[in-house]
Amino acid sequence: MFGIGIGEIIIVMLIIFLISPKELPKVMKKVGQFFGELNRLKREVMQLKKDVEDIVDEAKIGDEVIKGINDDFPQKKKGSKTPLPGKTAKKGNPPVNK
Repeated sequence: MFGIGIGEIIIVMLIIFLISPKELPKVMKKVGQFFGELNRLKREVMQLKKDVEDIVDEAKIGDEVIKGINDDFPQKKKGSKTPLPGKTAKKGNPPVNK
């Protein structure tokens, strides 16, 4: 019946008997407020998750840009005697650093 089993109906009936009928509307109001707060927290967590995913995506793009820059401009390793491209020094003239 409506997707509710007999066990759930018995539990609901026991709860109604434990709570006096006068206080039942107050209790239901509190339950509604609880679920409303729970939904608000769920939305906040989902927004936080989306923000974190956006930050991670931006970091990946940034890493790709940095990798591309490093590929375009190779760095001279320590102890290497070969100059970087475009940085050849002539004999007698020291290299110019800009």
